[in-house]
Amino acid sequence: MKQKFDERDIIFSRLRLNSGSQNYKEYYQRNQEKEAADQLTRDEARRRTKYPSSDIMSFLAPKADFEEELFRQEILPNREIAFKVHEKYLNTSINQQINKQDVTQFTKLIKNKAIELGACLVGIVKLSEEDYYSHKGITQFNNFYGKEISLSYKYAIVIAVEMKNEYMKKAPRYEELVATEVAYDKSVIISASLAIYLKELGYDALSNNYINYVAPMVPLSIKAGFGEKGRNNLLVTKEYGSRVRTAAVLTNVTLIEDKPSSFGLQRFCAQCMRCVERCPTQALSPTGESHVSDSTCMEVWLRSRTDCGICIAVCPFSKCKQIPRLNVE
Repeated sequence: MKQKFDERDIIFSRLRLNSGSQNYKEYYQRNQEKEAADQLTRDEARRRTKYPSSDIMSFLAPKADFEEELFRQEILPNREIAFKVHEKYLNTSINQQINKQDVTQFTKLIKNKAIELGACLVGIVKLSEEDYYSHKGITQFNNFYGKEISLSYKYAIVIAVEMKNEYMKKAPRYEELVATEVAYDKSVIISASLAIYLKELGYDALSNNYINYVAPMVPLSIKAGFGEKGRNNLLVTKEYGSRVRTAAVLTNVTLIEDKPSSFGLQRFCAQCMRCVERCPTQALSPTGESHVSDSTCMEVWLRSRTDCGICIAVCPFSKCKQIPRLNVE
């Protein structure tokens, strides 16, 4: 069986470990090679934040008047809705009366519902044990650190939300962060709303979004047929490039699964290399398997006080809805 991803290994979880805690000691005993770089990043993040006692990622808070305005006008309203809908989903009971559904028609119904709710892409994945994280890490919104994930849902309904192109073109400025955060919140609203819909129809449903991930989204998105993993180590879609944020709803209702799709991206990336060349800290590997040095990538976040997004913005697929010509003859 393929080795599962461990959410404790994600840099955002690592940075939230408290120095000297038992979790800290145990993690870096297993991963000594990460400790020095992670500690340097923690120290720099705390130096740059206006809120020393809050979350380590608070250095991303708006710092200029126009950023405060964008935060109030675009991020805050969507975040408030996202958490209200997510809470409603958590409190929605499963209808005990289930009407048997034709699999083909029900799959079409669910996909149409996802599009109606605002998804730009939707696909179905038949889940296996390896699709889940092995253990929980620490996130901004919960701390179930070290909890082993043991779930057995049969299918995932995967959705994507487009990130605003106008803002992404301004990466790594604050507008890019706004596009990212708004898309994340909309992915919560859509996935939680879809989970509510399934529960009301009588089916168990678990929303897998940034409030509480139990499964990594890039592998699920690839299995759902959205695209392939690019040189930037992100999902690259034909329609939007990497300019999407994704979420999923896990369920036991039988659906018709989609298949992964290939459109020549690996060969294209091997020739393009635009993301590798434009990365300010050379965090992306120009050879071998697509790989990113997360601690080196975080250096740009710290400098710009945004989540950068340059590798997304410069990707040819992110700039247009037509597939760039693949000169691979």
